[in-house]
Amino acid sequence: MSRSQLEEMTAFVRDNLPDRARTAAAKFASYMENVTLLDGGRDLGLGEMVGAIQYEAVLEWERFPYRLCQPQRVFALVLAWLDEQASSLRSTLELPPPEIEVELIDEETAYVVVSVQVVEPLGLVPNEQGDIPWRGQRWSVESPEIWTAEQGRLFAVDESGAPLAERDLDAIQG
Repeated sequence: MSRSQLEEMTAFVRDNLPDRARTAAAKFASYMENVTLLDGGRDLGLGEMVGAIQYEAVLEWERFPYRLCQPQRVFALVLAWLDEQASSLRSTLELPPPEIEVELIDEETAYVVVSVQVVEPLGLVPNEQGDIPWRGQRWSVESPEIWTAEQGRLFAVDESGAPLAERDLDAIQG
């Protein structure tokens, strides 16, 4: 089973912070809040998307060492991850920007929380030993493999067909 967006974002942020911001002393945690199931299935050929899961992905430091690592570094890492890795459903649903909370604790540390609305597809693939009985089959929770056509032909009027690949379009237009 593939990792959740929370797990991926957590790993990305942690891997790009200095050790002091990742240690037990910083009291870091990541978790889900306000989980909502979105109904809206779709047959993907090699599996099914039965819906989606929308939730707040929360990154929390109880003692973030802001003198050693600016909180802005965390914010930039979250935005970089969203730009490159977030599910396309995020833009489709027009989810709000991340929310930030920073409270100074003392001269060295701050309480820092970043909350990000994310959505990820909830997929099922056929599996005889799967945990989910549905529509007369057994299924496993997994992201179905999606095959993307790289070329094809469109038959609308006669048998010659029109090419659909970019390289064929260049030849027709050129």
